[in-house]
Amino acid sequence: MFPTFLNETKTTMSQLQTFSVNTDPLIKELVPVAQQLKPTLHSVDELSPPLRHFFTNLGPLITVSKTGLPAVSEILTGADPLLASTGAFLEQLNPILSWLSLHQQLTSDFISNGGAAMAATTTSFAGESPGHYLRQESPVGPETLSFAANRDANNRGDTYPAPLWLDNVANFTNGDYPSFDCKNTGAGGDGSTPGNGESSSTPGAEQPCWVAPLLPGAAGQYQIPHIGAASYSDK
Repeated sequence: MFPTFLNETKTTMSQLQTFSVNTDPLIKELVPVAQQLKPTLHSVDELSPPLRHFFTNLGPLITVSKTGLPAVSEILTGADPLLASTGAFLEQLNPILSWLSLHQQLTSDFISNGGAAMAATTTSFAGESPGHYLRQESPVGPETLSFAANRDANNRGDTYPAPLWLDNVANFTNGDYPSFDCKNTGAGGDGSTPGNGESSSTPGAEQPCWVAPLLPGAAGQYQIPHIGAASYSDK
């Protein structure tokens, strides 16, 4: 019987040796955890009384919530039709806000410049009381002093520039400001060729013409500001 015990012991010790070799990396990895175990348990011991007090006092809160939460649920249920009805309103409002976000600098410039333009005063025509007058700037040129049956070949301009177009150097690399169209110039509209196939250092029909890029919009891209209503799902 003793030889059998020795044989089994030898087998067991061999397996334990293999297990110890495989477990040694794990034991080494657990050393930092073991070092932090004592301060962690100490912190848990200090936290236990406040936690016990907290969970004990939850009882009255749970009792009150049985009355308060159903009331909140009724309010939210009653507000559902109200919130649903705002969809049609937001479909009209959000595209406007989206356009204003793209043109916020232009909008702020309009407000600030408008105030400065209306702030001018004079006493020339109002006696001692100052009177207000509106500053104006009138462009003068052949097109402002005459009527023409056809659009002049040197006409350039765009009433609807893109947001921050003055801050984009690319808008000035084609020989001129971007134009609404180049139909009157004979140019291709990309700024690569002059209006009449000739080159000139002075503004005129010979000056290159290129079409301004489309404006970003809530529902697409257009040459003029286009604000269309959004469409939201009822779900």
